[in-house]
Amino acid sequence: MNHKNIMLLLALAALLAGCNMFTGSDRQETGRSGISQINVTIGSSGRTILPELGSGFSKFVISAEPVAGNSQTPPSPVDITTGSQGVITLPFGDWNIIVSGYVTVSGDDYEAATGSAPLTVNSSSHSVQVLLNLPGTNGTGTFTYTVTFPAGGSASVKLEPWPLGGTPEVDAPVAASGTPVIQSNIPGGIYFLTVTVTVGTKTSIRNEIVHIYPHLTSNASYSFADPNKSQNTQRLMNYLTNQYGKKIISGQMDVAWEGNSAFDMIARVYSDTGKYPAIKGFDFIQLPYSNYIYAEGQQQIDEAIEWWNGMNNGVKLLAGKPDIHGIVTFCWHWRMPQAAGTEPAFYTQTGNGSNYTNYRIPWTGSQLDTANAAFQNIQNDLDAVAALLQQLKDLDIPVLWRPLHEAAGNWSPTNPNGAWFWWGGSGPAPYIALWEYMHDYFTNTKGLDNLIWVWNGQRTDWYPDPETVDIAGFDYYPYYNGGGAQDGQTWNKTVFDNTLAMTGGSRMVALTENGVMPDPDHCLANNAMWSWFMTWNDHNNPVNTYSDQNFWTGGFHNTNSHKAFIYNHDLVITLDELPDLTKYNGGSGEDPDDPDDPGEPPNVKTLIPVVQTATDATGSNPNRLIDGLFRGPLYWGPGRDLPKWAALRVDGDYSEIILYWTADNENHPLPAPGNDQYGAPTAYFIEISADSTNGTDGNWTTVVNESNNLWTSRSHRISFTNQRWVRFNVTGDAYTVNDGVRMLEIELHDNTYGKVDGWLFFGDSNTAMGFTRSADRTPAFANIVEADDPTHYPMQFSAGLGGDNAQNIERLRTTLNTNEGFRVVVLSLGTNAINGNYTNQVAYQNQMRALVDEVHGRGMIAVVPRLLWPNGAYTNAAAEGMNDRIVELSNEANGPILGPNLYSEFLNKTHLFRAANDVHPNAAGYKYLQEVWGNWYIAAKANGTLPKP
Repeated sequence: MNHKNIMLLLALAALLAGCNMFTGSDRQETGRSGISQINVTIGSSGRTILPELGSGFSKFVISAEPVAGNSQTPPSPVDITTGSQGVITLPFGDWNIIVSGYVTVSGDDYEAATGSAPLTVNSSSHSVQVLLNLPGTNGTGTFTYTVTFPAGGSASVKLEPWPLGGTPEVDAPVAASGTPVIQSNIPGGIYFLTVTVTVGTKTSIRNEIVHIYPHLTSNASYSFADPNKSQNTQRLMNYLTNQYGKKIISGQMDVAWEGNSAFDMIARVYSDTGKYPAIKGFDFIQLPYSNYIYAEGQQQIDEAIEWWNGMNNGVKLLAGKPDIHGIVTFCWHWRMPQAAGTEPAFYTQTGNGSNYTNYRIPWTGSQLDTANAAFQNIQNDLDAVAALLQQLKDLDIPVLWRPLHEAAGNWSPTNPNGAWFWWGGSGPAPYIALWEYMHDYFTNTKGLDNLIWVWNGQRTDWYPDPETVDIAGFDYYPYYNGGGAQDGQTWNKTVFDNTLAMTGGSRMVALTENGVMPDPDHCLANNAMWSWFMTWNDHNNPVNTYSDQNFWTGGFHNTNSHKAFIYNHDLVITLDELPDLTKYNGGSGEDPDDPDDPGEPPNVKTLIPVVQTATDATGSNPNRLIDGLFRGPLYWGPGRDLPKWAALRVDGDYSEIILYWTADNENHPLPAPGNDQYGAPTAYFIEISADSTNGTDGNWTTVVNESNNLWTSRSHRISFTNQRWVRFNVTGDAYTVNDGVRMLEIELHDNTYGKVDGWLFFGDSNTAMGFTRSADRTPAFANIVEADDPTHYPMQFSAGLGGDNAQNIERLRTTLNTNEGFRVVVLSLGTNAINGNYTNQVAYQNQMRALVDEVHGRGMIAVVPRLLWPNGAYTNAAAEGMNDRIVELSNEANGPILGPNLYSEFLNKTHLFRAANDVHPNAAGYKYLQEVWGNWYIAAKANGTLPKP
């Protein structure tokens, strides 16, 4: 974009109080006599693509509205038509200051932008900033863009209304590189711009918030060189770009003070939140510290390789998600470059002792003094770090590389020691030269194409050549002196805006070090969504020590409630929510709003339509497998004359599917020999074909082979790239049903991007009978969700067992080990314990906690409802007490999501039970049970308490 024009725009109003003879107390007393002249100074922002100044705003209007409780009469608005100063006079009181920008078209004024800020006028000196970021909607504007890209490449542009969800105003390929494109008649408003360029097998994406102002032109210009990053590095860069502005990626620093096994920050995060961070931070801080066990840096590299492979300290973190790759970031507390075997410092000399150094960047005249002997030590250190990073390059592990961090510190020409690291002590020019030298040496000489360069200089005049910067970062530790760590986030927007302004708005920004974690609600509301945050680690204090050096535990910087709030927030991306970063294609079909979905729109209906069915010559009614009817006399009946098969043909491109099947009674998937299987086959295999034309011919590949099936419902994950047919072959008879195998339904769900919203309802007899889908118990949970949102249909799987209780964790494990495609596991157990007059509520809570931990440990979401109980002769005290334990469990850091209150929903509804004292609802009651769950899901999705698929 044209940054010069952007920076000249009149986008900020700074309101400064002028002199007057009155003074006031800190608290405003409404109606108190006194006036203040407020001097209005117009500044600039650079937050976004804005109109060209030459045809831009014609005037600004300053006005004020009294805040509730203030009875003062507002003054007349004040126009600013020339210069950059204006004055408005206000009585003492609480006011909302409003600044509006206007354009003049054919002699008429149109409001194009507005902003406001509160101000308490109670003395002679005030200041406030008003960001003009709300374009008017009373007309249309023009958007022009130019995309330059290498020969042989292609590009596309999409301009979507913000927030996302509306029809794009622009969604088209770029016809020619470097040729301006003009799009007129775009309604005024805020838009999200996605520019995608593909060269060969590599794709680059850039995003920007665009304001379209009525009657004005906004101009964007993008230039793409040949992609020079490795495949996985470009995938990570595209992922960061796609989520930027919508969600924040979680990060945790883990400096190897004592080694990962003895000082495991990842374990501490999980212990407190039930989640793992998506980014793990490393540091070459001990290189070359001669007395330290990890001086050579190999330990940090080994841990980084583990993290990329979804492991920590030798343990696979998300066993149910083998394709998750943790994001790696490295910084470098670069000790004074000198001969090996010493123990140098990195802090500048501010006192006496070995912890400080007078070392500075070798600098002669106006350039690096590479001939200086001291520079050879710099070169040696660069070679050592490059060799370490080379190990990650060899495995195509991308690195968010943040060297020479916090360079400016508190530096000034009169206080060079204010830069607390030696690489900043020489001032901005030597620092920039060293940054650019390192970038050139690592990129061009060493060929390290796995680095994403994160600049962290902390001041605008320390910003190097933009071509050497991929992302800008800022390190900030608010509330360093303790207290109120989770309260107050006013710092967040100011720091975000300042960081963005350092790059002229041209780079994504991240909170690259922090104490208290930023509140994502505050970030979203103030358009200050960091790409990621990176909480610094605890020092080598015991866990939960209250200390300013413990940034995670102890509550000095982050309280337990704040940690749980952040890591379980829908706007925060944790490890389990990352896509497979070795497959993430970064194409223009991606939805940048959904990190779990790099190629489909949000809430896509994953149920795959079957366009044709076929069966062998002696089979019958294969279409009944896809009629949506799960109970009753209509089924596909292979009978006892086996083998039989039914084939399903689908159209479309799906790299992976979930096949779910269920037999005559779907409510008893029992992994135990001898149980009544209700028409389920005891043996079957599944095939797929890419070239069959009718389900019979063509080549077929077996992808599932079950020779001893003990379940009445199953789900299987199947690779399906370039395939068109699925064939279900029954080879083993049912156990007890007189007329043999009776198959009710097969559903195919698109799992190309891990989007299947699979719901496992795990419980006792009320789950077994309550989540069947016979005619008298529908609409079922999945149908209710679909009726509310026709684009969404979850996979519903019932795993109820009569008489089961919370102690049966092995059945849960077997169910999860045998079936695939679940995102959510509902744990509804405890009714049998109450019915047996069970009173050990603590033991029950511990059992439920173990079930929840099992689910969370597999990267799935646990939901626990409060227990259903009849209003009969039994006492309700036990049920109420156990429900209290469920609520307590949900409030724990690693607790489940609290589901619907089935107790209150069924209380005093005796007509929904088979008998007054029966713990089992009747058919109408079970139909109501699914209705309660469906309505709860709809509400949870709307208020953001349940992560979307």
